[in-house]
Amino acid sequence: MPKLLWISQFNLHDSSSGAAKHCKALLEQLAKRGVEILAIGGFVFDSIAGAKSTFPKLEAEIQQDAAKKPPISLEQNGINYLYIPTSTTSLSLLPHDEEWRIYTAFCRQLNIFRPDVCMGYGMALFGTAVHAECKRRGIPHAYPICNGNHPYYNFWDSDLLFTDSAANAQLYAQRDHLNLATTGAFIDKDAYIAGSGSHEYITMINPEPRKGGAILAKLALLAKNDPELKNEKFLVVNSRGNFASTVSVLHDGDGATNYKPEMFDNVSMAQNTTNMKAIYALTKVLLAPSVPKAWHEGWGRVASEAVLNRIPALVAKNGGLEEAMAGAGIALDVPSTLHDDPARMPSDEEIAPWLEALKELLKAKKPAAKKSKPELTFDEWRAAETKEWQARFDEAARLLDIGRSTDRTMAMLEPLFAKRASQNPHIMLKGQLRFGFDGNPY
Repeated sequence: MPKLLWISQFNLHDSSSGAAKHCKALLEQLAKRGVEILAIGGFVFDSIAGAKSTFPKLEAEIQQDAAKKPPISLEQNGINYLYIPTSTTSLSLLPHDEEWRIYTAFCRQLNIFRPDVCMGYGMALFGTAVHAECKRRGIPHAYPICNGNHPYYNFWDSDLLFTDSAANAQLYAQRDHLNLATTGAFIDKDAYIAGSGSHEYITMINPEPRKGGAILAKLALLAKNDPELKNEKFLVVNSRGNFASTVSVLHDGDGATNYKPEMFDNVSMAQNTTNMKAIYALTKVLLAPSVPKAWHEGWGRVASEAVLNRIPALVAKNGGLEEAMAGAGIALDVPSTLHDDPARMPSDEEIAPWLEALKELLKAKKPAAKKSKPELTFDEWRAAETKEWQARFDEAARLLDIGRSTDRTMAMLEPLFAKRASQNPHIMLKGQLRFGFDGNPY
C-alpha cells in the first residue's frame, strides 16, 4: 500500500477555503484507492468562520498557551489527521516557535510513518524547508497549486506540480514557464447535492468586492424595478466576505458612497456553513462574478457544485470559472472599470449584459413545473429543465465526475509511488534533525 504524508501550516478542515476543500476531497479519493494517508497541519484558516463547523470552541481556546497543548489526532474518511495547536489562526501572525513545532512533527513522522510521497501547499520559509527535507531524505514531493498566488517561484525542489484547471496551468506556463499537470475538480456529489428544495433565490457565495459583490449589488438594485425580475429574491452567503461590509464601501464612478444595507431589501444574508446542500436547495441561479486582477479564480468550485445540483451558473470570464461551470451556464466579461477598483458600482450600461444573462438563465427551468409545488425533489427539479438545459447539465455531470479527476491524479502519482521512498535506508540518516528510533529528536 503506497503511503502519502500531507504537510502544511494550513488546516484542511477550513470550510472557508476552496483550496482546503479541494485538497481534502482529493486525499479522501486517494484513500479510497488504497493510499495510506497521514495529514499534518496547524490551525491556520482563511477565516475563523471556516473553523467553527469542526472546531466550534477554537475561537475561545486559541488564546490559551498553544505550546502546552498536545497534538490533536482524528481519523475521518480514511485519513489520519495530526493537528498541532497554534495561538493564532492567521498565517501572518503565526509565531516561529509554533511553526517550528509543526515542522518538527513533520520530521518526526517522516521517520515513523515513512511515506513514499509528501504533498502539501504553503510556501515561504516553511514550505521551502519542507521541500528541502524531502530532497535530503530522497522522498518525492508533490505540490498542488490551487490558485494563481505563486508567481516567480520555480519549484525546483518539487517533483510534481499539478493544478485543477487548464486555466491555471496556462497561467503558470505563460507567466512562470512552469509545466503543471491538470486533474479537474474534486467534488463529492453526495456531500453537495440537495435531495429536494424550493429553489427560490439567486445566490452568491462570499460577496466581497473582489469576488464581484458590486455586480451582485447592482443586479439586486435594478431587479426591483425590472418587470421580469421585480419578484426575484437574492441570497448571499457570508464567509470571508460580508455583504453589509461590501455595501458600505461601494461607490459610484464619481466616488460617491451613498449605499446602505437597507437599500437591498430583496437580498437575504446567510452565514458561512458546511451544509451547502441547504444553500443549493434554496438556489435557482448561482452568481460567481469574481473580478480579474483583483482575484484570479483557479477553479471556482461553487460553480461546479451548483451545476451538479442542476442549477445554472452566471460566472465571470476569470481563470477556471468557465471550466468549473462546464457549459451549464453563461460566462461574461467583468466591466473593465472594476478590474482596478472592484468596489466601484457598475453603471446601468455596464451591467446590462449581466442582467440579460440572468433573465436567460432563469428560463432554464419550465415556469409551470417550478410553480407546481413549494418543494421539488432532485428528479422533479431535473424534469423541470428544458431539453437544451437537460443536455447541458448531463454533460456537466460527466465532465465533473470525481472519478475522472481521481484517475488522472493516481496516474500522475504512480511514478512517484513506484520509487518506494519508504524503503529508502537513508530516510532517517539524511534528515536535518537527529531522531532516535522512537521518532523523538535528540
